[in-house]
Amino acid sequence: MPQAASPPHEDVDYLRAWADSRPTLSCALWDGAADLEEAQGRKLRRIAELAGVRPGMDVLDVGCGFGGMLDHLVQHSGARTAHGLEPGAYPCREIRRRATPGVSVDCLPFAAFRPARRFDAVISISAIEYATGSWSPGQDEEIGALKDFFRRVHQWTKPGAGLALEAVVTGPKGLDTATWQEGKDMLEAAQQPPGMPPALPNLLTAAQGLWEPLSVRAHRQDWGRTLEAWRSRATDARAAISARWGAQAHDATIRHLALEGEMCRAGRLTVAHLAFRRVEEQQTYQEATPAA
Repeated sequence: MPQAASPPHEDVDYLRAWADSRPTLSCALWDGAADLEEAQGRKLRRIAELAGVRPGMDVLDVGCGFGGMLDHLVQHSGARTAHGLEPGAYPCREIRRRATPGVSVDCLPFAAFRPARRFDAVISISAIEYATGSWSPGQDEEIGALKDFFRRVHQWTKPGAGLALEAVVTGPKGLDTATWQEGKDMLEAAQQPPGMPPALPNLLTAAQGLWEPLSVRAHRQDWGRTLEAWRSRATDARAAISARWGAQAHDATIRHLALEGEMCRAGRLTVAHLAFRRVEEQQTYQEATPAA
């Protein structure tokens, strides 16, 4: 029986036509980078640093997409193993096709994960936005879903573990209801799972008692430049994309990137990088602290 074709937004070749070669569908870091490829490489290095990844570690990537971060961890950061969680069947298939030594993946949502071992560090890039499974969660629902994420990751890690997050979050001016509805309609039409950029204070509130924040930094300019780079590359590749996947797929991508870029420029959306350290139980802390 022939294998069904993946939708364009899940087709790795489609994504590579306008994103970078990995592809890394998240915010690049542009300071000093010559092009998108280098800027995305800088981001992968930075996220690994924020998680405290060191040679010989076992690292978990929650929402690993097509596995660019997984490959980076074992090939450049010295991780012994890099294990991904990814609910999408097509990205999982691509990761398994590459079969990078030291890389593995479970094709399931993070709430269904039951690890056989604990990890030294955890990374999650552009995944926590989907924690609520809702297009319009209330504040209590959002904090509760985020806390569940932080609690599970705490259970999956060793004492002293680091956690690095990249997330699209509400910007300094807050979401505009009409514009967000337009974006939501586009995502629903593309059969994307429901999700909502969380409020940064809700992220920090949800982590209390489980993960100590070490650094928080917004990258709105980097996010805007990444969106513009994608839009420009997609525009330049219009003929090739339309010939293979259809003009409708190309034009939908352009509209989505333009809308998100507009929301970023208006301060409605931004991207945050957050670094945390695992909070230990009081007894563990006392045992590790020399007596006065």
